[in-house]
Amino acid sequence: MDRSPRPGCATCALTSFRITGRTTQQDNEAIARHLMDRHRIFTVRRAGPPAGDCVRVTPALFTGTADLDRFAAALRETARRFTAAGG
Repeated sequence: MDRSPRPGCATCALTSFRITGRTTQQDNEAIARHLMDRHRIFTVRRAGPPAGDCVRVTPALFTGTADLDRFAAALRETARRFTAAGG
């Protein structure tokens, strides 16, 4: 039995991101915590490739475009916050 979705009808995504200069485990745990505490967006810190740790976000089948727009706005705010002096 093929459990793959039919093309174009049900898909999801998996992506990771890194904020410039924030490559440590501590940095990325703080970023994930900030996204949850301030924006109620669940992400996880992942040990990254040689360039350093990163944060993973996994939209699901039920994630709508409004949710993605909210995530994009939250990510912009988070990037500004974590590229500023603090974190």
